[in-house]
Amino acid sequence: MRLHGKAGRRELIGTKIVATLGPARAGIHDPDGSECREPVAQETALRWFAEAGADLLRLNMAYFEPPGGLQREIIQILDAHRAGWARRLALLGDLPGPKIRLRIPAGGALELTRGMTLLVDASGRWAEGAAPEAAVSSGAEPLVRVVASGEPFDAAVTGIDGQATLADYVRQARLRGQAPVFYIGDGPELILQAIGIAEGSIRCRVEEGGRLEENSAFTIKYARVDLPSFQEADRRALDFLLEEAGDLLACVGVSFVRDSQDIIQVRRHIETHLCARRKWDESRARRCSPAIIAKIETADAYHHIDEILDVADGIMVARGDLGLQLDPEDVPQIQKEIIRRCNLRGKPVITATQMLNSMIQGDRTQPTRAEATDVFNAILDGSDAVMLSGETSVGRHPIAAIRMLGRIAQKAEAYFRQGGLDATARRRGTMNRFRDLLGDSDALIDATTRRLQERAVAAMEAGDTWLQGFYQEKLRKIRRQRTTDGITHSACMLSEGSAEYQAIVAATASGRTPRMLARYRPNVRIIGAAHDPCNFRKLLISHGVYPVLIGQDQQTHAELFRDAVSAATEPECVAWAPRFRLLRRQGEVIFTAGTPMFTPGTTNVIQVRPLGAA
Repeated sequence: MRLHGKAGRRELIGTKIVATLGPARAGIHDPDGSECREPVAQETALRWFAEAGADLLRLNMAYFEPPGGLQREIIQILDAHRAGWARRLALLGDLPGPKIRLRIPAGGALELTRGMTLLVDASGRWAEGAAPEAAVSSGAEPLVRVVASGEPFDAAVTGIDGQATLADYVRQARLRGQAPVFYIGDGPELILQAIGIAEGSIRCRVEEGGRLEENSAFTIKYARVDLPSFQEADRRALDFLLEEAGDLLACVGVSFVRDSQDIIQVRRHIETHLCARRKWDESRARRCSPAIIAKIETADAYHHIDEILDVADGIMVARGDLGLQLDPEDVPQIQKEIIRRCNLRGKPVITATQMLNSMIQGDRTQPTRAEATDVFNAILDGSDAVMLSGETSVGRHPIAAIRMLGRIAQKAEAYFRQGGLDATARRRGTMNRFRDLLGDSDALIDATTRRLQERAVAAMEAGDTWLQGFYQEKLRKIRRQRTTDGITHSACMLSEGSAEYQAIVAATASGRTPRMLARYRPNVRIIGAAHDPCNFRKLLISHGVYPVLIGQDQQTHAELFRDAVSAATEPECVAWAPRFRLLRRQGEVIFTAGTPMFTPGTTNVIQVRPLGAA
């Protein structure tokens, strides 16, 4: 959430920025553009990120296993400054998932050139015969052996189920008539072509060479890797985040989701943990648990996108891994379709991977024009947030990258508001968008209700009381969806009717109403008046929503409104922008709330209120 514009004319952008964190390092450039010769302290880097405009900070738990020092340091710094510059920051904890990574036992790297032949195996049968310096795994653990220029090179692969072999994956691809291709790296940096199978080993030819690095990602294109997305490493990482981060943890990213059951498993684990360790009841654990973001990285996930959206709180379009499983030309339309479905449901959607990729290497302080266009279009398509990965975690210009995303977002949002058309045509387009969204939502309610009813019945027949209760709660919410649609649609229609309306102020117990307002992309700010810190930070990921924390001491809607306006007009409501206020002290706002108060899913009140009224 960053202020843009010239002095005296400052404007908040609605698009949220997610920045990936990395270890403290030298060589990065500070906000003034000067190179830092010494490693930058983590606290200084985090403050720079906040001031540059980051809303969520991503902890990629795959690179810090087991979790510990670095993540704990980051959490402690944010906690210490939660009343200051970290006031409007939240964490996205990205779980490792079953990603296959190459480990080089002796460290270092290997240069592979086109035409080299390699042998790859994941069965573990070479462990006993490995040289002592390369024998880093027991006989039951999977290994990969690379043979180049006659010299053996051994590396361990983590994340593959020991009961399966790489040869099985290759056979699956061949049965579908697809050429088995292996990608190494997220770019990918290297490409291998499988050319034969012999005694469980895969003979590969290097099609595109490069440097094989420690922990390089290993992707099998076209083959379905049937691995659970929530494994022991994920449990350790998730428990660490729940214990250490508390309400700073706004979101949990679930990697390599295949279907809704992967999300259910993570959600059950979170709620069980919160009930056991914090002594919360099930209702509070469900309401205050971090949002679960399903990362769409596989073809399976895309094919199950509707049922995943039934149970996930949001989506990340992880284009890097998705593009490694699918052909690159298929990714743009999948991205657009996922964003559209998320917008329709009011579920936050993050577009990620290679947004400003050229700024990672060398001394580039600006992206390519193609990258700027990509970000611009992702925002126009309806992304709630855009994410930086290597640009901020290992790149030399992380502050410049964050600022650049903010500037592109500002231009994209201005273009969206104007529509590139005259005022009459823009208004007509806005009204049509509102109408179409409401009509599509009506059909969606019926389809979603049928799916949820089927799953509730299945849970009852299986005797799974937790799962049955989960689906019953989902059904209660979907039955109230038409009321929520009516309130949020009316509020957005009203906001188009007068320049006097400064904002829509939505009192919320769960964050649902502000998210449903955000899908319409109204031309006024949405102020989410949250009652607890957990939902306050979860709102930081929704487009155009600016949360304020108001507690639960109110007795009437008038008191709710009073406290929300007070929080939004205080000079410190945006911590890193002194004397900035979300609301001016004059004019009118549109106010939504629910009866009974403090009950999730009950928004049924809409009012136009002048500022200053109690």
